Amino acid sequence: MTRHLLRAVGACTCMLLVALSGCSSDSDDATTDRPVTASQTSEPEPEPEQATDAEVTLAVEVRPEDLPRGFGTTNQFGEKGDLVDGYVTLDVCGGTFPSEALRTARHQVAFGARNGDSISTETVAYEPGGADQAMAELRSAIANCPRGFVNSSVEGQLDLKFRYEELPQEADWQDGAVAVRVTITPSNRNGRSFPGALIYQTRGDVMTAAYVFAGAEKSGKLAARIASLLSKRLETASPGATATS
Repeated sequence: MTRHLLRAVGACTCMLLVALSGCSSDSDDATTDRPVTASQTSEPEPEPEQATDAEVTLAVEVRPEDLPRGFGTTNQFGEKGDLVDGYVTLDVCGGTFPSEALRTARHQVAFGARNGDSISTETVAYEPGGADQAMAELRSAIANCPRGFVNSSVEGQLDLKFRYEELPQEADWQDGAVAVRVTITPSNRNGRSFPGALIYQTRGDVMTAAYVFAGAEKSGKLAARIASLLSKRLETASPGATATS
């Protein structure tokens, strides 16, 4: 999640994102001497192959052409953004997230600006029911977030303090989205805090998230716009699924 985003972008923000961060059937084509009549039906058209979990996650991302002016166009994660083992998705408020073990594919990108702003999106496919479970765990962690510093599930990272404020929902997001402004304070000596916005959406067994750290004023609006893009791309990548959370 955001601990890995902080690793990917800019000097100061980098410290933070480090811390957060078909079935087929065979049929016999037997021929007969009977003529084909209008009452006989032809073989059904084969259904299009369903996209793999990895293909779905790759299709749902923020792209360089979506970025505001001033952002670099190089994905700071590279191929590491597609790794599941050794990388966490949910790591907030010191919560426990058993749904992490249900992930089947993951794709995260991150882009940074010279002023230290950062934008990242992460799309994760789960075993059946896993996306709903992940969202339930996320809601619980945010609702019960401790007021003080909490330990990270990522070994060797700074303890963090989280403060959340709910963001208004947009009509073109998936139903049941979790959208919050967040202020994250690392437990280092300078006490600097990082304001941002986090928006999570699910459709079927896929969750997609936007993580934006661009200051208190810009983060919410920018994250909302990116979340709308992700929602459309998620619907295109998973046409048969429905919003579930």
